[in-house]
Formats: sequence, structure tokens, C-alpha cells
Amino acid sequence: MIPPLVALALVILTRRVILSLALAIVAGAFILKGLSLDGFVVAINYLAGAVAEKGNAYTLSFLILFGALAELIKVSGGIAGFTNIVGRWVKSERSI
Repeated sequence: MIPPLVALALVILTRRVILSLALAIVAGAFILKGLSLDGFVVAINYLAGAVAEKGNAYTLSFLILFGALAELIKVSGGIAGFTNIVGRWVKSERSI
């Protein structure tokens, strides 16, 4: 019950989803094994095992690359250009 709450709280505070989920997994491992190095080792082994599976690795790679592409489009001004082009036809939020 505590790791999901940790994840939600960290996402709200930091707005970083992957980091928050990783820290929630570490918190769960510490709860499972106690506040010792064993908890950290269990969390690292779990994360490494999850990323080592072929399907998970492809999904994670796709999401990282898609996020990088979206950020590149945003930084290069592509979103502003798109809104300028679409702005010709859209007059309000309801006229979509």
C-alpha cells in the first residue's frame, strides 16, 4: 500500500514519472527487506530483471525515443508552427 502512495506523491511533487516509479520500487524493497543494503540490492535486481526481458526493453526504448522526439519537436518550435497553421481554422476551443 505504501509504494503506490510514494509513487503518486513523488509524481505530484517532481513531475518525473520514471524516477518516481523507480523510487517507489526502492521504497517497496526497503519495506520488504528492512532499511539495509539488502533492500537496495533487491530493488536493483528487480529493475535489471524487468529491463532485461526483450518485450520490456523494446517498450522502454520506444518510450524513451518517442519522448526525445516530442521534446525535440517542442524545442525546435514545431508545436508553435502547428498551432499557427491550425489557428486559421480554429477560432475557439469548441470549434475543433
